[in-house]
Amino acid sequence: MKYLSLLILTLTFSQCATTKFDSNPPFKASSGSFNSWVGGVPGASGIKVELALNADDKTDFKEIFFRNKIGTLQTSTSNGKTILVGHISTAKRNNDLTLDSNSVKELKNQAPETKFPFELKDNEAVISYMVGDKIKYLKIEHLKEQRTIFYPSAKPQGNNNN
Repeated sequence: MKYLSLLILTLTFSQCATTKFDSNPPFKASSGSFNSWVGGVPGASGIKVELALNADDKTDFKEIFFRNKIGTLQTSTSNGKTILVGHISTAKRNNDLTLDSNSVKELKNQAPETKFPFELKDNEAVISYMVGDKIKYLKIEHLKEQRTIFYPSAKPQGNNNN
């Protein structure tokens, strides 16, 4: 009986780890690309993912999952196509923890990163979207990598006594 309980428990939790992709989404992905960018200040870097879709205005896009990171999605329309732009930060975070008997000082601590829910290749992404009150996932494959963009640092603002 002990082994049967353990088997049932194992099967139950293994199903939770499997995220199913939508096989019949309400839109079609027509193209996609991504590029890294580096800002002009230390620690400013990220990845921009662009996807062109044939989608209606009612689709509520939520997040993008790419290269073990989760980013936000912005939606716009151009030439009858829905354009999704995913913004993913790759900046290194300071993981120092503040431990203090005063719990208010510990509020500055960052929450630990959660386990990435998908196994993806470097040129694959997953987007999440809402259909009714259910969240759905679609895997986008064969994204094309573009050149890295290097943004120059800004000139200091303020008193210019040249």
